[in-house]
Amino acid sequence: MGILSACSSKDKVSNQTETTVEITVKNQKGESIAGETVQMYDKNTYEIFKENPTLKGQLQTITDNRGKAVFRLKKDEWFNKIKEKELMFVVIKGNVPNYQWWSTGGNIKAGKNQSFEIIIESNPATDTSLLIIENDILVGLKDKNLTSVILPQNIKGIADKAFKESQIQTIVLNEGMLSIGNEAFKESKLQSIVFPSTLTSIGRNAFEDCKSIKDIDLSKTRLQNIETETFRESSIAEISFPATLQTIASQAFLKAERLSSVKLPDGIQTIEDEAFCESGITSVTIPNNIKLIEYRAFADCSNLQSVECYGPAQQNNGKMGIGCFQNNPQLSKFTFPESIAELKGWNFIGCSSLKEFIIPQNMKSIEAYGLVTNYNVDKITFLSVVPPALKEKALPFYNNIKEIRIPKGSKETYQKQWEGSYDSYLKKVIENN
Repeated sequence: MGILSACSSKDKVSNQTETTVEITVKNQKGESIAGETVQMYDKNTYEIFKENPTLKGQLQTITDNRGKAVFRLKKDEWFNKIKEKELMFVVIKGNVPNYQWWSTGGNIKAGKNQSFEIIIESNPATDTSLLIIENDILVGLKDKNLTSVILPQNIKGIADKAFKESQIQTIVLNEGMLSIGNEAFKESKLQSIVFPSTLTSIGRNAFEDCKSIKDIDLSKTRLQNIETETFRESSIAEISFPATLQTIASQAFLKAERLSSVKLPDGIQTIEDEAFCESGITSVTIPNNIKLIEYRAFADCSNLQSVECYGPAQQNNGKMGIGCFQNNPQLSKFTFPESIAELKGWNFIGCSSLKEFIIPQNMKSIEAYGLVTNYNVDKITFLSVVPPALKEKALPFYNNIKEIRIPKGSKETYQKQWEGSYDSYLKKVIENN
């Protein structure tokens, strides 16, 4: 945030070989502030600074006990062949992303002393007197009407329920913060939040029922788990996960109806019960190395159209629990992650548009109703020359399936495996070329 203060200039001519610019830094009460660093930028570098506040000034000095910073500009260095130059003077507090800055300046005439003031205004967002902090943990707000907060650098965590049902709309969390407590922002008015790279944990129900928030970027954090009901019934539309993520706990995104496209990081291992159940997701991308997808993890997602997989499979003992993708009426094709070896039942019941399955090489067993949709299925492709063990009624009903594709040269193996239980299905088996 840049605040341009009023300025004045002195017209007295000083030494023609040197121009003096004096900056006085004051607070809102008019009191001079000693020890503040003032940086100077020319027109071009000032524009860069506004986009990148880490850019150091071309000159800098510190205010004395009168609150004054003095810049002495040599003519041959700063005004060579020109009569005036646009210069800006800046005070910046904090570090990216928790920072605030104030500026003043303008056209500086060669050979004329000039003076400016910078008034550092108190920003409620950065006023720690409005926060309740105990042992570096933010536990609550003194002002219940506060809508914006930029946390100071010393905060290590946010306590349980600290912002629950609050009016907070925007918050910038400081680098150095480690944890966010249970129900920390539950039912708040939160719209925007900046997460630090140091964050390692977010508690249960932390953002549940936040109806105004749209985007969540966790990509720079160190989170390994997203806990139970963390974003349940929230309004988030987009989320970016960190590479460190391993688990999404039960009902973490339950009924997050605005959530759309989701790509899970390649290190994730477990998606627990109903993690995305009844959410608004239209597509989900799952790594081939997933270890466990549990009960109804993606069930009742009425907008889900595609499930895609990516990356290598470094394990071959993955499991998919009961009902993981049931009642998704727009899903038309399903490719299993390569790591899935065991498929439980009732996973695709109610998927009325699902026409094709691709079964990976590592699939070892499919339990009752594992591939049954109760609707017509055009094609099932098995990628392994050794068929998975099939429990009774594992495949779609005979009359509901058009063809079964298997690897070239494996028909005899499939015949031996299916004899007695799936004899009639052999009539629909076709070897790939």
